[in-house]
Order: sequence, then C-alpha cells, then structure tokens
Amino acid sequence: MRRSAFTLIELLVVIAIIGFIVALLLPGVQYSREAARRKKCQNNLHQLGIALSSYQGSHGVLPFGWMCRGDDPACQPNNPQPHMWSGLAMILPELEQSALFNAANFSLPRNAPANTTAAARPIEVFLCPSHSRPPSVADPLPAGNGFLAGVSDYKANAGGGSQIQSGVMFRNSRIRMDDVLDGAAQTILLGESSGRQSDARWADAFHCCIHTQAALRSNPAYWTSEHSGVHFLFADGSVRLLSDGVRPEVLVALATRNGREKIGAGDF
Repeated sequence: MRRSAFTLIELLVVIAIIGFIVALLLPGVQYSREAARRKKCQNNLHQLGIALSSYQGSHGVLPFGWMCRGDDPACQPNNPQPHMWSGLAMILPELEQSALFNAANFSLPRNAPANTTAAARPIEVFLCPSHSRPPSVADPLPAGNGFLAGVSDYKANAGGGSQIQSGVMFRNSRIRMDDVLDGAAQTILLGESSGRQSDARWADAFHCCIHTQAALRSNPAYWTSEHSGVHFLFADGSVRLLSDGVRPEVLVALATRNGREKIGAGDF
C-alpha cells in the first residue's frame, strides 16, 4: 500500500501559512497586553487619589511634597535633597502599608542606615507595569554603600510656570482641596514620570515632585511615560491621558491651583 505524506513543498507552505497567521495575530496580542498595562497604570493613579483623599480626611490637608526642616542648611524653597523625605511616604498607611510606615524612622534622614530597609521596599501601586526596569534601583546616597531604593513612576505636582509653589505638593506644603480655586477638574495632583533614565525613588524628596515649565517628555525626569501620552490624576479624582502634543502653556495652567487661567475642554 502506498503511504501518503507531506512533501517538502507542502510542509514549507504550511509553515509559511502558520508564520503569516502568527504575524497577523502578534500585533493584536501586544496591543491587548499594552492596553491592560495602561489600565493598570490608570488604576494605580486612582488608588493614589483615594489615598490622598483619605489622608486629607484624616489630617485636614494634603501631604507635603517634601519635608525640609528649618535648621537644615539645604532647606530652600525649590531645593529638595536626597536625604529629605518625600510626601509619598506619608500616604503609606492609606495604601495598606502601615507596617512599612511604622518601620521608617522619619526623625532620621531618608538615607540613614536605619531607613535603608524600608526605603528599598518596592510598592506595587507606585509602579507602572509598562516600565521595564527593576522595582528597586541602586541608591547613590550614601555613596558606595550598595543600598537599594524602591522606585516610583509617579510624581506630585509642585506648580507651574514662574510660580515655584503654585501646585498642590511642594516644600512643607499644607494644601487643602478648598485651596484649589482653579477647579478640581483642571488641577493636577500627580502624574506619570517613568522615563527609563529617571529611576525616581518613592521615599526621596529629590524625586517627589515636578515643577511644570515645558512640554511633555522634555527630559527623562520630567512628565513622561512608556505609553503614548501621559496619565495624570486630577484633584477631582479623575485620571486622564494627556497627549504628547498638549501645549506647554496648557500644561503649566493645569499645574497651578489658583492661576485663574482660562482652559477649554478641547485644550487637553
């Protein structure tokens, strides 16, 4: 009896068809995965918004952007230092991280040896899943000690334009939602800053906040993301994706809490 089998040509045709089908499906799979990552990033900002609202409910104000003691010679209006604490550390209890909050000694500098274990902890809600670098990175201070520091892909809004402290979280700030006179839907609280070279650290004052002056993606440590566009949390609790082409003057206006700028719905 004659045995049937694939010829070499038939086998090559089948392989080519399979390869063609995979090539057609792969972009769709990648798009679906990235859509899921974007959704997770949006949800992170939603959760941070809930935490900020809860913090204000308990303390009457939003957390400071960064804490600077008056006797610190480096304490200047717009000069956070790596040894100072970021306000993101203050909302740890609202993020179900009370044990980590209690493990940190806020009477000591952020980079004191007693705080290196706490500050090295990666916290999922601070991490955009589209960003591929490790959740903890080498901490440059104190120099040469090999400590790690947990990363944050989100930073607070310190203000915009020529007004240094015109945002919601800056040096020793005590801003209430009632102070946001430009409208909660037109004032940024937090935004993405996840450039591959920024490696911002959640506990570190030096990486706590951004003062808005230019277009998106002006440098790796500015408002930037691994998506198309950048996600922002607004004071009304909404999370919106601003396109890369948003005008710098609109971005600056969204960064001030009381600038009285006129912003239309179509501007962003």
